[in-house]
Amino acid sequence: MYFPFVKLALARYQPHSVCKGDTDVCLSPVVMADMIQLMPDRTTVIQFKKEDVNSKFTVTITGVIYSDTSNPYKLYNYIRISLIDSRIGQPIYGLVDDGVNTKELRDEKVELEITERDVVNNRFKVSTDFRLPHNYKTAPFQVVIEEFERGPQKMKVPSDYSRRIEQSEDTDKPVYADVFKINETK
Repeated sequence: MYFPFVKLALARYQPHSVCKGDTDVCLSPVVMADMIQLMPDRTTVIQFKKEDVNSKFTVTITGVIYSDTSNPYKLYNYIRISLIDSRIGQPIYGLVDDGVNTKELRDEKVELEITERDVVNNRFKVSTDFRLPHNYKTAPFQVVIEEFERGPQKMKVPSDYSRRIEQSEDTDKPVYADVFKINETK
């Protein structure tokens, strides 16, 4: 399921509680929790090309995604991968290989769109290769992974209603974030 809502009923179990008359009071009164929305599952794997060289690696992200090809109002999901030098807290400039062509990493991040070809049975898999400057073979750095979902792109809203909307559907909603520390010692 993608972003399901759950509501829990909570009670405390006390196996060694005192009996009240002939009634066992091991279970407290039930309390209803608020509705909460669960985040979708994500798995990120960083695989290094050589055991002793940490400057060449592949980042693969998989997870559940909403995919309805018949819906004209498509969601736009994308993953942002940032590389940060741990010693100075600055972006790393290197090379990114997306499988089609090699690009210079001039910005501090790479954005990968999750397209329909990346989705099978409502599960996606995206992957990209990184080749950083050779000094990052042993130098500490961080790989920051963020996923965002943008609302429907083509939604037509009546003008009376559009004036009352506080926030556009075209805003980015965070779905997933993680940080991987490479070559760092405690």
